[in-house]
Amino acid sequence: MFRFALALFVGLFFSESASAQLLKELHAAAQAKIKEHIEASKIPAVSLTDKQIAKLKAIAPEDQLVWYRAGRQSDGKTFVCVVTHGKNRLPIFGETHTGLFAGTFESDGSLQQTLAYLQSLKAVRRDCWNRGFDPPVTITGGPPF
Repeated sequence: MFRFALALFVGLFFSESASAQLLKELHAAAQAKIKEHIEASKIPAVSLTDKQIAKLKAIAPEDQLVWYRAGRQSDGKTFVCVVTHGKNRLPIFGETHTGLFAGTFESDGSLQQTLAYLQSLKAVRRDCWNRGFDPPVTITGGPPF
């Protein structure tokens, strides 16, 4: 009985480490594919004016603007991908909140968020990826795409 239990334990150990290795390989392949897509989708980078940066900060006025990238789309509009970071509104928990936003600056100077924010953070991240920007955020749960 002891030999059977030992053999079962050893078999489970090796099968679990093999599945962990397979998951690592799948994740690495998915990340490589995402990086390849981002490189192929790059739009020409542009600098933002002080007015445009102020509009980005107004998206989440109590949060700190920590990262943004901007580029010119084929329709002439400026696309932006923005990451903000700030303290949670409930100081009891002391948690932080990271925001991810994407939008375009219209010809009148207004900032219009893309409709992806109505779907999910993953949809916003995909919007950024589709224009060649890789925001430094990790979204947990589900596949990386």
